[in-house]
Amino acid sequence: MGFDPRCGVCGSKISYTLSVEELLEIPSVERPREEAIFLLVDYGAGFPLQQISPRGVYILNIALGDEDSLSEGLIMFRRLRSRLWPEYLREYGDRLNRLLKIHGVDWSSNRFVLMGSSSPLALLTSYSKAIDPLNTLLITLIPGENVSAPEAVNSYSTMWIIDRKGLSSLIVTEGFLDEISGYSEELGYIEGGDALIYIIRYIVSSSKEIYRSVSEDRELGIRYYGLAAVIGAHSTVFRDSSHAMKSLVYRVSIDIAMRSIQSIHIIAAAPRDMQGYIETSYREFIRGFGGLLNHTLSFVEKGGRLGTYDLVAIIGFRDRPEFEWLRKAYESVRSRNPEVDVSLLGDQRV
Repeated sequence: MGFDPRCGVCGSKISYTLSVEELLEIPSVERPREEAIFLLVDYGAGFPLQQISPRGVYILNIALGDEDSLSEGLIMFRRLRSRLWPEYLREYGDRLNRLLKIHGVDWSSNRFVLMGSSSPLALLTSYSKAIDPLNTLLITLIPGENVSAPEAVNSYSTMWIIDRKGLSSLIVTEGFLDEISGYSEELGYIEGGDALIYIIRYIVSSSKEIYRSVSEDRELGIRYYGLAAVIGAHSTVFRDSSHAMKSLVYRVSIDIAMRSIQSIHIIAAAPRDMQGYIETSYREFIRGFGGLLNHTLSFVEKGGRLGTYDLVAIIGFRDRPEFEWLRKAYESVRSRNPEVDVSLLGDQRV
């Protein structure tokens, strides 16, 4: 049996010729030691990363641009001629997998991945073996019905990979982004993408509690989630915080029937003197639910002069969500271009 040299970091076969070329481009990156890592996958260069970077979280941006670029916290690939995922997988799949491992993605105990599913990089990231289902929560953005055919193919294919790998995914639809808004004493009125950033900050800063809840849900067969939030709740709007919590189930980022809800995990951010009041309201809120398999409340202290508080809910359900407009576009393109048949992909073994 011949000598088979392999990389001690990512496990891939070593080619000495290619290694010399790659050493010229791979940046000097310290393997992160943070407990949580946040991957931002092709979600716009203007995303304010500093707003979701609490202590102990390493942030890595994976993006498309005019040219390849590697630096601390950034992996950028040159945008290709095609907009469909197969060409990107051929060109960048193995390389992305190696770079994710070099950045320590496979080492981190908790991984959050925010990605627009219509990007070809979303499928590449989901498919990578560095993304372990047991330690990853995806925040997956789903395009609306007016999406172009290439983006619909990428989105449907990404969702297919997520389901086959058994990844846990929090689904955020385009319609939810259009509607979400609220008031923050820190930022004023916020809506859309800014409101989503505000919500994600709470999720990432509560990573230990969230991952404990998601792990318990996995054991119960729950892997898909909707997102809901009340930003800037106040006694002048809601009679009490239990009514604010009840409103969450009507604000979910994906259409789900009440009877299909299997778990609810709430993050409440409020002044410290409101903690007991919110915990009492939470118990009253939960009593109104039947058939819940799991539920938790995490309290985050936040200052403020006006007595406002924020509620963020991750609402779990068992069944894979169906997006008919994505499926129809995918089937239409696949009938003319069999290369996009995502079911032909083998398991990622690198």
